[in-house]
Amino acid sequence: AVAAARGRNAVVHLPAGRTYALSPLALVEETGLELRIDGVVRAPPMDRWPAPPHEDASLSPERRRMRYAFLEIRYCRDVSLTGGGGVEGAGRAWWRVRKRKPERRAPVLVLIRESTGVAVRHLALGDSPFYHLVVVDSNRVSLESLRIASPHGSVNTDGVDILASTDVVVRDCWVSTGDDNVAVKEGSRRVAVVGGVFHKGHGLSIGSLGEGGTTASVEDVSLRDVRFVRTSNAARLKTWQGGRGRIRNVTFRDLDVRGVGQPLVVDQFYCPASQHPGACANETDAVAVERVAVSGITGWHTSGVAAMLHCAPSSPCDVEVTGLRLSSAPGCSNVVRCLNVARPADPSAACARGDEMHGYRLDLSRRQRREMAGNVSCVHP
Repeated sequence: AVAAARGRNAVVHLPAGRTYALSPLALVEETGLELRIDGVVRAPPMDRWPAPPHEDASLSPERRRMRYAFLEIRYCRDVSLTGGGGVEGAGRAWWRVRKRKPERRAPVLVLIRESTGVAVRHLALGDSPFYHLVVVDSNRVSLESLRIASPHGSVNTDGVDILASTDVVVRDCWVSTGDDNVAVKEGSRRVAVVGGVFHKGHGLSIGSLGEGGTTASVEDVSLRDVRFVRTSNAARLKTWQGGRGRIRNVTFRDLDVRGVGQPLVVDQFYCPASQHPGACANETDAVAVERVAVSGITGWHTSGVAAMLHCAPSSPCDVEVTGLRLSSAPGCSNVVRCLNVARPADPSAACARGDEMHGYRLDLSRRQRREMAGNVSCVHP
């Protein structure tokens, strides 16, 4: 159908009322094509997938995870993926396997790669084996009014991931996943996330950057007018010790949080057990965090920590946080944890008084911190 429709302003339509069980599909070197999905497109079950590409050690860890997809848009220009239907990933079997074997590669649901002027609008994306929608090495990409959903507990099912791409807009999307709702990763610039609702998941993350001592940067990111409901975080920056590069020119503004764990996190000691089960290295190098402005986060949280700013001693974070109008769940504290944050110019900003960790200790192991928390993890000295 795609071959028959080639030509400027061509449309391939999958009508409503039908389910289309397809093998992995790639649109390659298309120009001016619209793929309109009003029915349901379904990925094959796990046992019918081709083997993933061979590992390429020259690629960063994140790029290695993004080479395997159900619906791929590659080397395209002015292509749109629209309609009132959906794309379903049949991901549950993959999640069961990857909970036991996290190294097992799983496919992305929709991958936009090395393309320009791509728009994805109004579709529902669900139950992806891995990340739902990925934008890599592309520019001028618009993602609008999407509904992205996978259940709590699904493994690495990020909603939208953006890597090494420029001029990307995510607007008015509803995202509920088992991992990051939106993640802005290495090499990305001029990314705007505007409006919408993030319901469950880990919120918006920049990073993680610097894994395995790599050099990576993200610049010019804006997040505004988004509601977060029962996510673990709202806005988060995460970098590994030993990495290099920078996160620069980031604005988080006018965020509404409801039942969120920790609304604001800057973590230069990122080292999750799922990706690094052993002891975390203590490295001097750090990805720099520069010119980050946060204003107007309102609502309530459940952790006792309104904001957590944990920065490396070798690279204090340049973060100014104002307008935190947050309350905590009944019986919980409402603290801001600060470590190695550059003194803000505004004396009313968070962390203006220097380091305040409220009993939290980075020198302890994950297990020791869990034991210290006990059953009172939302109460701090």
